[in-house]
Amino acid sequence: MGARLTAKVIVFRLGVAVMIAALPASNAAMTQQYPERPVRLIVPAAPGGAIDVVGRIVANRLTDIFGQHVLVENRAGANNILGTEIAARAPADGYTLLTTAGSHTINPAVYRKLPYDALRDFTPISRIADSGGLVIVVHPSVRVYSLQDLIALARKRPGDVNYGSAGFGNLTHIAGEMFQVSRRQA
Repeated sequence: MGARLTAKVIVFRLGVAVMIAALPASNAAMTQQYPERPVRLIVPAAPGGAIDVVGRIVANRLTDIFGQHVLVENRAGANNILGTEIAARAPADGYTLLTTAGSHTINPAVYRKLPYDALRDFTPISRIADSGGLVIVVHPSVRVYSLQDLIALARKRPGDVNYGSAGFGNLTHIAGEMFQVSRRQA
């Protein structure tokens, strides 16, 4: 692969990470006992989803390590843009963290104007989880038992086979579009 980074490598490296809104502004701030008060962990997705579950696990563990509460705040909407904007606008004191996913690296490519700069406004702290990949499922009444069967059905009934995604620009949307393109080329 060399020095060239593919989109997959970039998404993997930056995709699922705990992002901090900003590091403490001065050495004096860094020498203080941290944290001295509760820490806010913004999850830019709805409760119950993968990002939320991982965020809550991390918050519980950080609460134990810090000896201070880490409070999860779900701020869902606009492919994680709403919560990410709140984290970007938070004071640069280290008391606001962001748990995010692939949308953090995808959004700058699919939205013309974001209310934050995905690279400049955040400092990556740690990769905390891998997605394990995406799966394709069908309703049991659809007599499809393999990917080849699904492709054959889609070719036999153009326009009748649809898919659902988590929203425009989301990883599931992009994967669905890539599948459609690859299916046409096969």
